[in-house]
Amino acid sequence: MVSDTYVLGIDQSTQGTKALLFDASGKLVSLKSLPHKQIINDKGYVEHDLNEIYQNVIANSNFKLKMKNTDDCNRFLNYLDNFTI
Repeated sequence: MVSDTYVLGIDQSTQGTKALLFDASGKLVSLKSLPHKQIINDKGYVEHDLNEIYQNVIANSNFKLKMKNTDDCNRFLNYLDNFTI
C-alpha cells in the first residue's frame, strides 16, 4: 500500500543541494543531489549564487511520486514549478 504522506528534507551544504524524500514509516524513498559553484572572492572567502542554489532546490524537489491521490502530487509539483523568491 502506498502512503500519501511524505517528508521532504533539504540539505544545503557548501558543496551542493541534496533532497531526501521519506515515506510515513521513515523509509528513504528517493535521493537527489546537485552540486553548485564555489565562488572565491579576493579575500579567499567562499560565496554561492543564491539563484543557483534556489534552482537546485526546486530541481531536486521535483519527485515523481506514486500516490493514491495524484491531484495532491500534481498540486505540489505545480507549486514548485511556479514558486518564486
